[in-house]
Amino acid sequence: MLSRCLILIAIGLFAGVHSGCGGGDSLPEAVTVAGKVTLAGKPLSGATVGFNALSKELPAKYRYAAGVTDDTGRYELKKVYPSEYMVTIDKPSGSTAPGGGPEMAMASVNPKELSKYGSSSELRANVKDPTESMNFELK
Repeated sequence: MLSRCLILIAIGLFAGVHSGCGGGDSLPEAVTVAGKVTLAGKPLSGATVGFNALSKELPAKYRYAAGVTDDTGRYELKKVYPSEYMVTIDKPSGSTAPGGGPEMAMASVNPKELSKYGSSSELRANVKDPTESMNFELK
């Protein structure tokens, strides 16, 4: 009986060692992505910039990152994993520039102007280098 228990314990330890003992995901190092969003040449403030990974190789919990542009149109996304992303840009109607700067005129953006940058956006970003700036000029 004792030897049977020892065999079961040994099998359990062997399985734990070979499965990684924690099931952690093996991911490339995350980077910070930053840039500026402009619309018709002017900073777009208060817009949500979303990066949706196109690759299914990343675990689901690591496939999306988002941030909001400031009054100069700048955004910053932390913990973005190297991959190709579909970029979405949305601005809630009635939102205002965070700081109330001169870009307040951008708060009156017609949501239809940004609809092509929503869930079927053709904007893409290939995240490789953490020092590369990802700017988006919307028309």
